[in-house]
Amino acid sequence: MAFAARTLARFVACALCAAPFGTALAQLDVTTQRYDDARLGANLVETQLTTSNVNAGNFGKLWSYTVSGSVYAQPLYVRDVTIPGQGTHNVLYVVTMNDRVYAFDADSNADTPLLEFDVTSEVPGSTPIPILQILGFNDNIIGNVGIESTPVIDLSTNTMYLVARTLETSSNCGSHNPTFCQKLHALDITTFEERPGSPVILGGSVPGNGSGSQGGTLAFDPKIEDQRASLALSNGRVFVAWSSHSDQFPYHGWVMVYDAATLQQTLIWSSAPDGTSFNGAGIWMAGRAPAIDADGNVYYMTGNGTWDGTTNFGESFVKFGATPDTPLLDWFTPSAVDLLNDLDLDLAGSGPILVPGTNLIVGAGKSGVFYVTRIDDLGGHVASGDTNIVQHFDNSRFQDDHEQIKGGPVYWNRNGGLGPWMYVWSDGCNHFNAYRFNGTDFDLPPVSQSTMLSPCGSSGGVLTLSANGSAPGSGIVWVSMPVAGDANSGIHPGMLRAFDADDLSTELWNSNQNQGRDDAGNWPKFSAPTVVNGRVYLGSFPDDGFGDTHVNVYGLLVAPGDFSLTATPPNPGTNPGGSVVYTIDIAAQNGFADPVHLDVGTLPAGVTATFAGNDLTPPAETTLTLDVDASVALGEYPLAIVATSGALQHGVDNGFYVTDAAAGAGVVSIDFVGNGVLLAATDLAGVVSKPNWNEPIIAAGSGLALVDESGADTGATLDWNAGNVGSLGISGPTPDFAMMNSYLDADHGTTTIRVRDLPANPGGYFVYVYADGDNGGSDLAGVYSLVGDDGEPWSARIVDAAGATFDGTFVHVDGDGRGNYAVLFTGSNGFTLTVSPPLVGGGAHTPLNGIQIVRGDRIFGSGFD
Repeated sequence: MAFAARTLARFVACALCAAPFGTALAQLDVTTQRYDDARLGANLVETQLTTSNVNAGNFGKLWSYTVSGSVYAQPLYVRDVTIPGQGTHNVLYVVTMNDRVYAFDADSNADTPLLEFDVTSEVPGSTPIPILQILGFNDNIIGNVGIESTPVIDLSTNTMYLVARTLETSSNCGSHNPTFCQKLHALDITTFEERPGSPVILGGSVPGNGSGSQGGTLAFDPKIEDQRASLALSNGRVFVAWSSHSDQFPYHGWVMVYDAATLQQTLIWSSAPDGTSFNGAGIWMAGRAPAIDADGNVYYMTGNGTWDGTTNFGESFVKFGATPDTPLLDWFTPSAVDLLNDLDLDLAGSGPILVPGTNLIVGAGKSGVFYVTRIDDLGGHVASGDTNIVQHFDNSRFQDDHEQIKGGPVYWNRNGGLGPWMYVWSDGCNHFNAYRFNGTDFDLPPVSQSTMLSPCGSSGGVLTLSANGSAPGSGIVWVSMPVAGDANSGIHPGMLRAFDADDLSTELWNSNQNQGRDDAGNWPKFSAPTVVNGRVYLGSFPDDGFGDTHVNVYGLLVAPGDFSLTATPPNPGTNPGGSVVYTIDIAAQNGFADPVHLDVGTLPAGVTATFAGNDLTPPAETTLTLDVDASVALGEYPLAIVATSGALQHGVDNGFYVTDAAAGAGVVSIDFVGNGVLLAATDLAGVVSKPNWNEPIIAAGSGLALVDESGADTGATLDWNAGNVGSLGISGPTPDFAMMNSYLDADHGTTTIRVRDLPANPGGYFVYVYADGDNGGSDLAGVYSLVGDDGEPWSARIVDAAGATFDGTFVHVDGDGRGNYAVLFTGSNGFTLTVSPPLVGGGAHTPLNGIQIVRGDRIFGSGFD
């Protein structure tokens, strides 16, 4: 029920920064819409797809997955997910307008999903909402309205957050139209089970006198409001925004923020609480998610609506702060606000991006005009000329033609060659354009341009960029667009295109060149292609908007040669003056037969590295020896091992640990993972901060061999048995949060663990016991009783105070038992620990998050503070 152990550190694509030395290239998780919080829409670690091999002869559709309902959201991708009973897979996550959630093996043509969840199954009699129940006519949406926006995944807790809409008979979905329900769900990505407290009904009210208000209060209407903008996660908070269904009034733009751990609402805000009909300042952004800067500030763009710069912010950039109360900090409104409103030219026709390495934010909408301003001073409003911002320019083919931008821009943060470019393809018979960023603003006119034009209706391109860093010949812009005509309303045939990102006049491939093989189906309006690990995943719409459709998977028809790299052990320990040895294996893939050169990253002074062999042709095995001088300080050190062959580069992030304990006789740490996330071997956690934690992942087991802090076998074993497992649903900046997040749960019974055959030690062993459960608003007490093999008993009472969920600080129990850890003792080399609720005043769900076993002759004073 957790991610499998891995030696590679996770790397989520970040075009704001260069890939660190030693990071394994072509390793990527896509956990949020448009790849990263800057919404650059770029995968810069793509090594398989190049301008030389993406063509009709080498590239095409590999297979399709069948799903129920239209795919408006971008598919997401997570590596190495362990699905209970089904092993570990790279997983593609897909949500649909029929309120379905799917997990497919992203590397397999198997049409049966690993997991499938029908949200409507949670409430008997509920269904996705037919659009005809909202509008009474077919327009921008055909069929059902279920899960429309792209979810966001928090890998620190393995949780997917999504908004689903259902039509229910219980009439408990809000004060307005209470049978129309909108709920925020938090799902475990390994099981699709709801997290504690999930789902929650979305709603609330703000002061306002706009259309639909009553007595100076404007309430959220779950029927009218369209949850189109994708979800975002910032500083432990989930951001959700709304607009209208085809201007069905009385709509208003809304932003709601929820605590990711508790799902409690921390903010509700309306962009135009005094807005009149058709002027509600909706936040739709063609499905894009808000941009999030390095400090956690969040940026949306609003549409047609009332504006006064005080409480109403139609046609504006708006910035929300990073603190839990999330105040509105700043805003920018173009001087043409009245024109935008009068001509229905929503600024929120698309969403913003953050320019890497700068303080700039860029956005454009249905007017076709890009606005470039500063995140530290968005600019407010001036009467004319927009002199308060850095730049504004019209992307239309002819000035003031208002060729609408809805799919929005993507950005290649290229730090060499032709430099960084921003790409956009508007509707209205316009060229596909690229603009060079010169370090201050964007050069005009476009630096590159397609010879072909977009369809003349409301049908621009939805873009994704892939590249291998800044490598020449690696940049490709992938475009999802309709074949022809005006696809703003209704269902229309679509196609996938690929362009040379260095020269937009060169189309490399499109899905209609060999349509019998590569047909893309109906255009998934504003759903971006997901390009990852040599494949392109693109959703589609069913012909009637209700039935089955496909997620199409494209890739190289014959996989290119490549190699894999492994290095074990992940984090061996040594004493000062000693050495550690790693076994390195290089395996060939698809006939690869070129030499591979090995390197290591920067090592601390006093550590030298020696490969037994190098420049090896796979399959090959060698060793790496690190000699550690006696002067090297105790502690954990990173080790990056990198293998390079031509343009291919792979790496593993291992570590080495310098300790004063003899191998096998150091601290033994055990994290009861349950349904949480495994600690990496290099993660330091606990009061006695040590690496190489042992991690049992289920509620019961026996005979688990225990290693110590150096990763060496101690000869000891663990048996454990609990009624259940639980999770706090927390995440944080240190491994302590992951260790404390999950626990064994006595669950109206007793948890028992048995440790046998510890190395004999005259000083005995101190046993650190960690306990923090999901007790909500109630005190949770438990008795933790240890009996050594010598028969000597020790016990402690631990009381987890109401609302005192672990916040990163370990608190030793006080005289009343309040705290999150206690220290017990045994004079023998084995013990049994039982955990149960006390007879009086305790809860039935008594937690055991982890233990650490410390030799009595190695006293760590912090345990007794």
